[in-house]
Amino acid sequence: MKIITKIYQILILVLIVNSTYAQVSVFTFKVQNEYLQGDKIFIKNTPSTEIKIEVQFETRRDNQGNPKPGKIQVVLATKNTNDEVVLLSGWKEVLHTDFVAGETFLKKVYTLSIDKSKLSGKPIDLLMQQPGLSPVGNTQRYNYIIEPPVQTVYYNVIRQEEFYKSNCNIFSTGSLVVYTVAAKKYSSTISQTDADSKAQIDINTNGQNFANTTGNCILGKEIKTPKGTRDFEWSEYSENLLWDVSRITGQNVKIELFDKDASNQLTLIADNVPNNGSLVNCLTKALGIHYSAKIRITSLDSGEEYLSDEFGIFQD
Repeated sequence: MKIITKIYQILILVLIVNSTYAQVSVFTFKVQNEYLQGDKIFIKNTPSTEIKIEVQFETRRDNQGNPKPGKIQVVLATKNTNDEVVLLSGWKEVLHTDFVAGETFLKKVYTLSIDKSKLSGKPIDLLMQQPGLSPVGNTQRYNYIIEPPVQTVYYNVIRQEEFYKSNCNIFSTGSLVVYTVAAKKYSSTISQTDADSKAQIDINTNGQNFANTTGNCILGKEIKTPKGTRDFEWSEYSENLLWDVSRITGQNVKIELFDKDASNQLTLIADNVPNNGSLVNCLTKALGIHYSAKIRITSLDSGEEYLSDEFGIFQD
């Protein structure tokens, strides 16, 4: 988002309200460099901004070098939109006796807290004024720049949605897959709702494709559930695995034994065998499995994966 920073100006007045004006006067005026950005006063994006200004005063001296009696009172101010003076600091008084012996100039540093709400687009000027007369003498002028507002950034919360693999053939059913959008993947400077909606768009756009790519096609009964056909001793246990060749594409398959949730492989039964519908004596006591499990058959040609129903090994 492009940020357009507006440049404003403020009018600061030094008002001189003493009849001995001519003896003490303002010579120079400047804002200290640390409060400038380039040649502009930097106003923070807060209710008030503190700056320091240097004012150099001058005194007139007699033939003996003594300061002539006099004083000056100054106040820093801006003008509002109605061109009315708004004070920004208290009155400051400089007397001829403040000057060091033999010195014509005196420098004072004033701290000024600028109320941002009082800024109205007027130029920063130092003007000198005699009682009852209009301001004269433009000594220094400043523009100012306001710090851009700090943007709040919102991040999405974690989002999950379930999808079923939908690109299986007519003889199988797609498995359930959970698509997850991690927290803080998307951000927004508008609102929390906007950040979360970006995560939802991700789910709507990619969730089903993810399920189709990573899910399984479940054949169910087409992979025969192994069952013992007679009483046997545990040490003699051996079972064949049967499947419907017509349901699995390709010439060769990989066969694995998984837990009943089909989430963890228990063992690899065969990494490459012909897709002929039978693997003799592949379930034996050597598997060491006494609880429920599932068989997964993967076509090495097409990559299709099929799961059996849950069954119990060593059970008639």
